[in-house]
Amino acid sequence: MHDSISQFSMFVKKYVRRFKDSNQFEQIFSHILFQAIDHGFVNTEYMYADSTHVNANTNKRKFKKEIVEVEAKANLSQFEKEINEVRVEKKPLSLKSSSEVRELKVSTTDLESGLFVKNERERVFAYSFNTRLMITDLSYIRW
Repeated sequence: MHDSISQFSMFVKKYVRRFKDSNQFEQIFSHILFQAIDHGFVNTEYMYADSTHVNANTNKRKFKKEIVEVEAKANLSQFEKEINEVRVEKKPLSLKSSSEVRELKVSTTDLESGLFVKNERERVFAYSFNTRLMITDLSYIRW
C-alpha cells in the first residue's frame, strides 16, 4: 500500500524487453483482473466502449473536396412498421428516406482516412478505432 509507483516509461521498457514474444502479460493481466473480481471491484453486467484516433500518414493540406449524398436508412423499415402498429384506425404511414448533400474533404494520399477535427485550429486525417467489451462470463479466461 505504501510502495512507490513506477514511472510509465519504465513499464513500457520492461514490457518491450520481457513480454514481447510471450503471453505472460496477458496472464498477469488476467490474474489481476480476477483478483479485482473476487474482491467485488468489477461488475460483470455492463458493456464498455472506448475509441481512439490514430493519425494517418498524410499531409493535411493535400485533399480534394467531394460532394456526397448522405442517406438516413438505418432501421427505417423497422421504424415504419412500429409506427403503423400504433396507428390502428389511421391509414398506414409511409416514410421516405431523407437525404442530404454534404461536402467532405478526402485525402489524396490515403483515401481510407477521414478528417478528424481536434479543436478549432487543428485538423488531421486519421483513422478511428472503436473497441467494445461486454463482460458477462469470465470463466474462459482463467488459467
